Amino acid sequence: MTHLPTDWPDDVDGDMFRRMGESGFDFSEAVEIEFIVDFDSWPPPESFLRALHSLYPRIQLHNPDEDGDGYVIFLVHGLLTYELAMSVQSTVSELAAPFGGVCDSWGAMQPPSRTGSWTPSADGKWLGASFTYEGFPLALRVRPAADSDRNRARFPQLVRITHQLASVSDNGLPETGYNRSLAGFDQDALDLFEQRDEGLIVLIETFAGKRTYYGFALASAPAERRLQELKQRYPEHDISVQASADPEWQFLSRYKEDFPW
Repeated sequence: MTHLPTDWPDDVDGDMFRRMGESGFDFSEAVEIEFIVDFDSWPPPESFLRALHSLYPRIQLHNPDEDGDGYVIFLVHGLLTYELAMSVQSTVSELAAPFGGVCDSWGAMQPPSRTGSWTPSADGKWLGASFTYEGFPLALRVRPAADSDRNRARFPQLVRITHQLASVSDNGLPETGYNRSLAGFDQDALDLFEQRDEGLIVLIETFAGKRTYYGFALASAPAERRLQELKQRYPEHDISVQASADPEWQFLSRYKEDFPW
């Protein structure tokens, strides 16, 4: 699920919830809280991950980026008050403390509302749809056939290529002409791992001025090297890559829960 595009204040005495309510955030709908657990060393111990999973099954690991920061994310439904969110944060911090970890931040999200049905691409390989998320359009393309037992077994690494769009409308989507000009880049991003049989892109998300290509790759796939190759071909584009272990393809499973296809 994509984060809210708005910057909220720190969650001091429930101020985050108050400000979100004032801005029109509908707390009568389902709310999901995303918590972040930071560790002094990486990776976090398996014993901690098992204990956390027993409490909150929806977990993602974000391996250290170029700055050396790695963290664990977990999501919880139905925490509609500041006190409940802080209680979860305290519980998990106590659980993580013996391993040098702390649950030190969180933020609220809301499931999106659908504004259209899935439409197949001309070649039948992709489905596309538009959604509304907190009043902003969210455009998705997904590749259902890529989710196979064979691919899940071969590609345990989640890869995210993020493109900061240079020309966007007020609603965060790319300007029409600019979007058309990205056709070549789009295809090369799709081929980045697949042409070497190192992985494949399974989902593309366009929201709040960014387009993100989500894929799965071999554990040995050199994500940073492939990004540099893409940057050399398109030096005018602001792009970055993140890679993290996701052998169960939890990211895609979670996305499919929010946007069934």
